[in-house]
Amino acid sequence: MIQTSPFPFTFLQDLPGLWGPRTYTVASQQFDVTELQKRILQKTKDGTKAKPAFYIDPRTLDHRLNLMFGGAWSIGFSIDMGDKLLVARATLNINGIVREDVSSEPLMNIRKDYKTGEVTETVNEMATTAAQAAAYKRAAVKFGISAYLYDFKDEVIWLEVDPKWKSQFKDPSIKLADLPEFARPMPGPQIVMNELVYLCGTDDPVQLKETLQTYWGLDTVRNLDRDDSFRLAACIARVTDFLAITGKTISALAEDRVNAAKSSSSMGFQGGR
Repeated sequence: MIQTSPFPFTFLQDLPGLWGPRTYTVASQQFDVTELQKRILQKTKDGTKAKPAFYIDPRTLDHRLNLMFGGAWSIGFSIDMGDKLLVARATLNINGIVREDVSSEPLMNIRKDYKTGEVTETVNEMATTAAQAAAYKRAAVKFGISAYLYDFKDEVIWLEVDPKWKSQFKDPSIKLADLPEFARPMPGPQIVMNELVYLCGTDDPVQLKETLQTYWGLDTVRNLDRDDSFRLAACIARVTDFLAITGKTISALAEDRVNAAKSSSSMGFQGGR
């Protein structure tokens, strides 16, 4: 993207309260298989196969929020200590819109030796970290982020269990073939083009290319990596939602940007005289 394009990737990133259907659509896009992790949810009777639960870690969630909103989001936590449980509340703020959720973890790890019947208790040193991470991800789901991962409960997927390490899968990696159609990530450039179609109100390739060149200084999106695709798609989505809220046209919005830049430049020049 050239420096003089009217709408940089960060455009409208920190506008308070800006959250519309197109922004939601980009935020709720599926994660790449390299960003997912999996754990055993349920085993077959013979223990050779298991049903997986797919999830993301907090750093992956941070990355999605940073791509889309830069510094215009924050996460805060509060902790409530009970007799047996630690309860964490996460407060996720994106552009002034707040969503909250909670998660709990036991304060003690209790293990029973089924041969001897002996019960041992140890302090759960990861209670705070685990509860905060789960609450954070649950709050993000209320913005649509990773919500699709909860739909796996209705899917019948069985993967081989490691014969030596019974608590792990034989293949720790995640492949597209492991995922049902609804969970397979859309290529980054396609996400961008989908948002461009919504912005333009047409799928005419000539108009789409002209809009991309005029307002983002790009001739094509084919060479964008996934991160830059998300940044651009999020920017286009914010512009679409902003225009829907204000009733402006994209050309008028771009003109406002140009005039504001000229005014700022003129004031800076006068101040330097």
